[in-house]
Amino acid sequence: MSKKITSVANTHIKQCVALRKAQVRKKQGVTLVDGIKELNHAVKGGVRIEEIYVLNAKARGLAPLIKKAQSVFEITEAVYEKIAYGARGDGVVAIVRPKIYSLNNLNLNQDALCIVLENVEKPGNLGAILRTVDAAGAHCVFVCDQQTDIFNPNVVRASLGTVFTTKVISISSDELIDYLKAHKVSVCATTPDAAQVYHEADLSGAKAIVMGEEHKGLTDKWLKAADVKVSIPMGGTVDSLNVSVSTAVILYEAVRQRG
Repeated sequence: MSKKITSVANTHIKQCVALRKAQVRKKQGVTLVDGIKELNHAVKGGVRIEEIYVLNAKARGLAPLIKKAQSVFEITEAVYEKIAYGARGDGVVAIVRPKIYSLNNLNLNQDALCIVLENVEKPGNLGAILRTVDAAGAHCVFVCDQQTDIFNPNVVRASLGTVFTTKVISISSDELIDYLKAHKVSVCATTPDAAQVYHEADLSGAKAIVMGEEHKGLTDKWLKAADVKVSIPMGGTVDSLNVSVSTAVILYEAVRQRG
C-alpha cells in the first residue's frame, strides 16, 4: 500500500536529500538509485529496497520493483525534482541497502580476472569501468586508496547500476599487494613507459590488471609490485587515454586470450 507525499518538507524527502552526501550514505549504510534500469540491476545485485519514490506507480516495469520495496511512496513532480539526481525521465528514486564486499567473502580461482584502480578520482570514470567489467565478466574490482565514494549517484548512473552486480572492494594498496602475492595472482601494471605492448603480454590465468589515475599514472608502489608491465600504443598527438577506455582495451584483450 503506497502513501502520498506532496511536500518537499516531508521528513522522508529530507532524508533523500541528505543521502546525496557521502558521509550520510556511509553512516546509514544506504544509498540512492535513480531510474528503473539502474534499480533492476541493483536488485539483481542483491540490494534491499528500503523505500521507493515514484511519480506513477503504474509505470511500465515498475510493479516487480514495488513488490520488493519495504515502503512505497507516490510523489508529485515538485517532490521528484527535489530528490532526483540530474535530468531523468523515469520518475523513480529508491533508497537501497547494498551488499558490502571484502577480502573475507572473496574467492579467487586460478583464472580470476581482476581490475585494480589506484587513486581514480572521477565518479563517471569509475562507473564506466564498472559497466565494462560487468559486460566482460571480470571477477572483481579493487578500489585502492579510494578517492571517490563507490556509491556516489554518478557512479550508480554511469555504471547503469552494475556497481551493485559487481564485487567492488575498497582497500589500501599495501593490503591488496600482500593479498595478491599470497594468493599467487599475477600483477599486470599499465604504464606508458612499458616496452611491452598490452596484446603481447600473457593476460591469462589469475591476473590483476592495475590502472592508475590519468594524469599521474601508477605510483612506484604498484610499479615495483608488478610481475609484468604493459603499455597501449599512442599514434596521435595525445599521450594518454581516458582511464575507462584504457581499462576496456586491456580487459577485452584479456578476455580474448581466455577464449
